[in-house]
Amino acid sequence: MNYRFNIRKFISDALPYILRKPKILAFVGCLFAPFQNCIYLLLNFIQTTRYNLKITGQTIVLQNFLNDKIDFIQRRIIIEHPLITENYIWKKIENQNPDFVPFKSEPYDAFFVKYKNENLTGVVDFVVKIPADISLQIPKIKALVEAYKLAGKTYQIKII
Repeated sequence: MNYRFNIRKFISDALPYILRKPKILAFVGCLFAPFQNCIYLLLNFIQTTRYNLKITGQTIVLQNFLNDKIDFIQRRIIIEHPLITENYIWKKIENQNPDFVPFKSEPYDAFFVKYKNENLTGVVDFVVKIPADISLQIPKIKALVEAYKLAGKTYQIKII
C-alpha cells in the first residue's frame, strides 16, 4: 500500500479556487503541520516494521542483522555451527569381533565412546563469534539473538 500523503496538494485541492492565495495556503499549511509529523512517524514505523519482519531464524539472516545493528562498519560478527564428531569404534556389518560384550537385549549396530566433556546436553545449535572490542555489548547481542532465533534453538557467544 502507498502511505505517502502530500498535504500541500491536499490543501490546494480542498480549498475553493477563490481562496487559493499564497497567504491562505501558507496559513492552512501551518494548521496541518502536526499531521505532516504524524505521517513522517507513520512512514518511519512502517519502514522499521517491514525490516524487522524480514529477519528470520536463518543463521545467515541473523548474522547480517547482528552486523547491521552492532558492527555495521567492519561486519565482524560470525555465526557458525559447531561440529559434532563421534568416535567410531565398531560396526556389526564389518564382520569384526566386537571389543565389548553386549547383553542379548541390547541391539549393537554401532558403538560410540564419549569423553566426559562431550556430553550431548552441552552441545549448542549455533555459536555467535564476536570480536573482543564489542564484548561490552553482549547483553544487547543476547537480547537481539533471543528475539529472532528459532524457538528451542540454543546458542553460545564466544569472543574472538
